[in-house]
Amino acid sequence: MEKVHLTAPGTYRYSVTESGSVSGVKNDEKPKREIVITVTDDGNGALYATVGGDDFVFNNVFEAESVPGQIELGKKIIGQKAGKRGNLPLRFKKRIHGS
Repeated sequence: MEKVHLTAPGTYRYSVTESGSVSGVKNDEKPKREIVITVTDDGNGALYATVGGDDFVFNNVFEAESVPGQIELGKKIIGQKAGKRGNLPLRFKKRIHGS
């Protein structure tokens, strides 16, 4: 991204556009933002800028794709002896995002 150097009073308008695509990523519904920079002189030669316009936040959502495969898991017990049967139960629950 290039730096913007404003050296004179005035109103400067810029458009910032999000572009491109990535698998699994849903881009913001509003890909373009309008930015307004107003530069004023304080009368002594010092310039001050205020920035306005659209909210400058792009909201993207990543949704991971399911892939087949397996996961190897194990457990290690520290500080406790196993029960009479020599094992401790280990249970897993499948959770769907948002439930």
